[in-house]
Amino acid sequence: MPISPAASVNAKGYETGVFTSIDKTKIPYIHWRQITERKDGRKTAVVFIHGLYSTADAYSRVMADLSAMNIRSSSVYAMSLRQSGKITQEDDRPKWKKDRDNEEQPKEILNKNTLTASIADLNMLVRIISAKESIDMSCFVVIGEGTGAVLAATWVHDFAPRIRGLVLISPAFGTGGWPLNALKLPGFLTKNGVKSTCPVEYLTDDEPMKSVFAQDKIAEKTLTVKYISDYEACVGRLVRDAGSIFAPTMVIAGYGDKYLGLDKVRAFYSGLGSVRKEYHSFGANLLEPLFSLQRSTIAIRVGEFIDHLYVLPPFEPDYVRMDRWSNSSDQYRQLKSDIKSYDTKWFNFKKKLLHKIGPKISPAINLVIKNGILNDETELYITDNKIRTSNPVGAWLDRRFLRNDVISAWRKNKGDFYAAVEMLAKNLIDQKRPINLLDIAAGNGRHTLDTIARLKRYDSITLRDPSAVNVQDGINAIRMRNQMFHAEFKQANPFEPSSYNFETKFTVVLAGWIFETSTRNDDVLLALRSIASCLEQGGYLVYTNHPWSPNPGKFCAIFDSNEFNVRNRSQAELDALVNMSGFEKTDQLCDVNGIFSVSVAVKV
Repeated sequence: MPISPAASVNAKGYETGVFTSIDKTKIPYIHWRQITERKDGRKTAVVFIHGLYSTADAYSRVMADLSAMNIRSSSVYAMSLRQSGKITQEDDRPKWKKDRDNEEQPKEILNKNTLTASIADLNMLVRIISAKESIDMSCFVVIGEGTGAVLAATWVHDFAPRIRGLVLISPAFGTGGWPLNALKLPGFLTKNGVKSTCPVEYLTDDEPMKSVFAQDKIAEKTLTVKYISDYEACVGRLVRDAGSIFAPTMVIAGYGDKYLGLDKVRAFYSGLGSVRKEYHSFGANLLEPLFSLQRSTIAIRVGEFIDHLYVLPPFEPDYVRMDRWSNSSDQYRQLKSDIKSYDTKWFNFKKKLLHKIGPKISPAINLVIKNGILNDETELYITDNKIRTSNPVGAWLDRRFLRNDVISAWRKNKGDFYAAVEMLAKNLIDQKRPINLLDIAAGNGRHTLDTIARLKRYDSITLRDPSAVNVQDGINAIRMRNQMFHAEFKQANPFEPSSYNFETKFTVVLAGWIFETSTRNDDVLLALRSIASCLEQGGYLVYTNHPWSPNPGKFCAIFDSNEFNVRNRSQAELDALVNMSGFEKTDQLCDVNGIFSVSVAVKV
């Protein structure tokens, strides 16, 4: 990660520059220093995220007004969103990712200009600002407008940054300007994207700004089908799981129309997990109110909100007790009722038919019914992502299973996890530090052994798993790989402190897909503190999370499975438990639907 973006100061007194995002793309930004000096001398930062129909450059035309209207911060940034109209066919994915996604994704996935990429850009920029200017994460306020508000809210939901506050101005929860019916068209008709038009009157009532938007042709965009579908999914996730957002939040919205989706905005606001929240009505239906004639009033309200946030200490919910008192615990208790709701004659008929015929024609269905999801044989089929039947109906069932949102996200999660392990191991090699690795829930150890083997250098590998079958399979795997003298595999309970009595300290500990199996935070906290006790200072923890399920009740009802019948722990909740145990989170990857995540933390 770069620690400083390249920048140059222009004649107007603000900096323009670029920073390098996670996929090596150069992202432009604008930076204003010392907009208004804070009386307490605190170093703070505000980051503006413009909407799809605006640009970061447009803020340079109104920032003088905003700076005089109580937007108080040491530094103010405006990040440019990636252009959404140009589709690139350049495939710069890593080889492991190409192999993993071989037949799953359309060519559009190769486009760098995705919603996921823009969220990763925001995450990277905030981290760069924090490192460059020594500003604590708790001193950031992020302000999003229109589609930028949805992007900012999704970032807070999925990455759980512990920022001071979030301001959402005219969040575009509606999709009236986007031809969603185009999603149902054949791919060859949408390969060049679909047009989204928004009249300039929906952006601003300020005539000079109308001219700016019109000249830049901002009100007409060509969007990829993937961008539109991802955006729609993000809005749905935000509304359904707003209880996982704990950052103090201000929402400023108009009366509501096809672009704003006021009903969804209000549902989102009502469901927010934060107790520090404000809702203000805006006197017009505009997607870019900070460029409107009413920006003075809006800026004053935002400034007052920010000032009140800094008077109080950062908001900290009772994360440890969220296994009983939280939005996710309520959803978990409701899950059994959700499963019962599928108890209909038509559903049961389809289920019986699937269970009777499916295993005979579909290898995927056979493995799930026979072994469950969390089985090494099933996992191998999922990660390989190849159809293994010539039966056309069976191939269709397998394809639907392998491309299911949850299964696709899990497969990506596996790839991201071991890519993170490989990256950390290479960092240790560069730092001339030993690679002493502990995997507390290794399964049969196949993936961990293969990952370390690619490095061609390691010091010790210690594998643990609660399953005796997995341990025996893992011992056989070690022998097959001629790693008997460098790796050991024993049965152990990852939630038992006595399992962590080691003579030596580790530099890397892997905790993949284990915290998700317990609904009790006390168990997770005990495991994390035990991990910290056997990890050396500056050592790394790689952990996974399952913060969101699109439809867990249906999944469990179809397969009679309890494997995903567990409480979804929000990313903010798990990160807080990690922090309480003596770690500092440094990085995170997640899928576009926010179903699974991989995080890296360092022992401090």
